[in-house]
Amino acid sequence: MLELEVKKIGINGEGIAYYNKKIVFIDNALPKEKVKVEVVEETDKFIKAKLKEIIVKSPFRVEPKCEKYYECGGCNLQHIKYEESLNLKRELIIEALEKYSGLNPRKFEIKKTIGMTNPYNYRNKVSAPIKDLNGCAWGIYKPNTNHLVILHDCIVQYSELNDLLNKIVKLMDKLGFKPKSKNEGLIKYVVARQSSYTKEIQVTFILGETKTDIAPLVDEVKKIPNVASIYSDINKGETIDIFGSKLKKHFGEDYITDKLDNYCFDLLPNAFFQLNPSQAVHLYNEAKKAAKLSLKEKVVDCYCGVGTISLWISKLAKEVVGIENNKEAIKSANENAINNKIKNVKFICGDAVAELDKINDIDVIIADPPRSGMRDLTYKILDKEPKRVVYVSCNPSTLAKDLKVLSKKYDVKYIQPIDMFPFTPHVETVCLLTKK
Repeated sequence: MLELEVKKIGINGEGIAYYNKKIVFIDNALPKEKVKVEVVEETDKFIKAKLKEIIVKSPFRVEPKCEKYYECGGCNLQHIKYEESLNLKRELIIEALEKYSGLNPRKFEIKKTIGMTNPYNYRNKVSAPIKDLNGCAWGIYKPNTNHLVILHDCIVQYSELNDLLNKIVKLMDKLGFKPKSKNEGLIKYVVARQSSYTKEIQVTFILGETKTDIAPLVDEVKKIPNVASIYSDINKGETIDIFGSKLKKHFGEDYITDKLDNYCFDLLPNAFFQLNPSQAVHLYNEAKKAAKLSLKEKVVDCYCGVGTISLWISKLAKEVVGIENNKEAIKSANENAINNKIKNVKFICGDAVAELDKINDIDVIIADPPRSGMRDLTYKILDKEPKRVVYVSCNPSTLAKDLKVLSKKYDVKYIQPIDMFPFTPHVETVCLLTKK
């Protein structure tokens, strides 16, 4: 048993302490707490420890509202006051910059994290694994295990999606549809998305095989209020992605429509769309603010997805080109531009580096890459030398590494953190860079 003082929060929400010059990771421990821990794993570089006793408690520690919190692992910052979690997320950005960027974060502004007035029931989409545990059940896999934590009411998802899943598993039991398990059963996941605008719900059954007819289940699920479309997809386990490549519509409209501010977006089941619509509005407004457009600029939006940022900034730009390597996303982006009557935006399907190389006279580049960051795109941006770069990031570590490259020709003006996923350690940022 070790007695340690917790120094900070790690990127996965764990408390971090030090023992004999080794970093110690402690789940559910908070900065400034003095704790007793039991070592569960030790390597040459780190120690993983289990919290056994809190000797000195943080003034920011609170009781989690979710009864499955310590078992589930879907959220890992519910045990801290929400306002303080916003401060800690800002600190995570500073630590990443100090560790990876070679920049001094005190030489530019890192603003306060934009949080939510009500940080509950914010997720508009759920991808719930289904198992037979004395009856069909939905939930979430405990981290790094195949153990399903059964849920009935997840406090970060739309409440209507919780109700929908509860009804679906009851219908599966009633109709004899079994979850996929080894060589038996059929349904692996239920994916459901609800529009914050129309309240329509889109349901997709992720299946393990194609032999069984799910028509009886579809006939019952379509009677649930607000269910507007039902799809299935096949995933035999060849990839880690939930969606496969055989999306099939069984009922209703092709799309559901969601709205952010004044812009409407038609969404297929596998289309990327922000999971927290109210915070997405803040994110896109901050990106628009950072771009500093005056109706004269040519803007390239890399990793444009379904065109959300491209459309968002279009009324203030002369021309916008969106680049995305997902064909379905580009199809949706073009349809979204037509539906919103926006004519100065062009979408290209292809690799961001290769396609950016073909475009000249760029004033502003906006990039919203995946968690892995921009990588080689940073060097292409240095070649193109736009006046400004707006980097929208969901990973402080890869942001910092990319800024190290971009800082050869660009100054970081400011970073604006945004809390897209309350009660998790994830933080989105909008970073403005200007050419030296």
